[in-house]
Amino acid sequence: MPHEGSTVASLEVFFSGYPRMVGLSLFPKLFQLTIVSQSISHIQGLECCPLLRELWVVECQLTALTFLAHLPALKALGLQDSQSAANPVCLLCNYATHVLYHMPGLLRLDSYDVSSRHVKEAAETTVMKKMMYYNMRAHTVQKNLRETQRRLTEQKEALWKPPVEQIRACSHAIKDLQRALSEVADQGGRSSRSWEARAASPPIVAQDPGEDEEDEEEDEEEDEEEEDEADLSSDSLVEFQIHSKMEALARHVEQCEQRLEE
Repeated sequence: MPHEGSTVASLEVFFSGYPRMVGLSLFPKLFQLTIVSQSISHIQGLECCPLLRELWVVECQLTALTFLAHLPALKALGLQDSQSAANPVCLLCNYATHVLYHMPGLLRLDSYDVSSRHVKEAAETTVMKKMMYYNMRAHTVQKNLRETQRRLTEQKEALWKPPVEQIRACSHAIKDLQRALSEVADQGGRSSRSWEARAASPPIVAQDPGEDEEDEEEDEEEDEEEEDEADLSSDSLVEFQIHSKMEALARHVEQCEQRLEE
């Protein structure tokens, strides 16, 4: 068979229902190929038939025209006619234009004479217009994409800015409260030590007949003790308030960080 196929110039395949074409490499001198009523969706191996000038594929299931790139010598191509069902690829709106643009040397397409120079020029003009149109569409899409990306970036920054500023402000406020807490603790320590020292001192025993003066001194000491106790109570209240504010600020910072993560 390989020896016989090397001299075959015309080959016809009818009604066998093959899902794909194989063995075309055995026909290097093939001049004409006719394929009818096969289940093939694409043709393989045509690059082994560089002399092929006529190709007729009728009532098959061709869905692509990629095989045309391997047929530089092809002059006649038939994928549909009025008496048989067309291949699915022939139903594309730009079928004829696509074929003529990629195969300018073609003289006959289906049942039409396409040897005229005007036909080839019309196909080329149509393709060029479509290319310009789609290039413009692509440019417009890219421009819109860049604009959309810019807006999204601005929106993202706008959404990020308030939480970031709030976190920064809360952090500064927490530091200020920590310093205030340290100051209150220092003042409270001094007041506590002063109060404890006076509490530990021995009571004053009256030795002088001037009892009125001694009573006044005792009253002053009692007033000072009351003031110290009031200071200690006030310091505790301030510390509690500072801690409450710091906890509230820490919770707010945590909420802002969660918003940033989202």
